[in-house]
Amino acid sequence: RDVRWVNDPPGEGEELLAQIRSRFSAASVRIDSISVDRVIAKFESPQRAITPGQAAVFYRGDEVIGGGFICSVD
Repeated sequence: RDVRWVNDPPGEGEELLAQIRSRFSAASVRIDSISVDRVIAKFESPQRAITPGQAAVFYRGDEVIGGGFICSVD
């Protein structure tokens, strides 16, 4: 599985925060598509140095709701 949810998974169109590096700040994303083990999320503003294999953590406010590994970047 590429993504795991520890709380209620988001719905399509939901806006969350996502953090891709421990030293980066979380940034706003919109969930474009979601399935049992994959999610397509698009950042509102460009992020630098996103690389497949890195972890991404998703937040609803200040609550961690899930995370996984990045498998592709568009």
